Amino acid sequence: MINTIMYENLFTDLQDGNSIWKTLTRNFFQKYIDKNDSVLDYGSGYCEFINNISCRTRFAHGLNQSFKKYADKYARFLENDKFPIDINEMPKHSFQ
Repeated sequence: MINTIMYENLFTDLQDGNSIWKTLTRNFFQKYIDKNDSVLDYGSGYCEFINNISCRTRFAHGLNQSFKKYADKYARFLENDKFPIDINEMPKHSFQ
């Protein structure tokens, strides 16, 4: 199990991390993701990437249920303590 306390201290201020990812997604990553795409943020942590990307379907993957609270209401959080994630656990037709 990942050390949750250590991970939660990566950004002492979550707003700092979110503003960094907001800039990265808007100015770089978004050009590679179409509005009709589905995106899986594998090892999503605080969900800064998945919460800031625009697409049809968004999934956040985490090893720990305590990070579910960081996924916004449009991202489905998938808790899974094993790598790799079992693609059969994904909803049908999520990734085509």
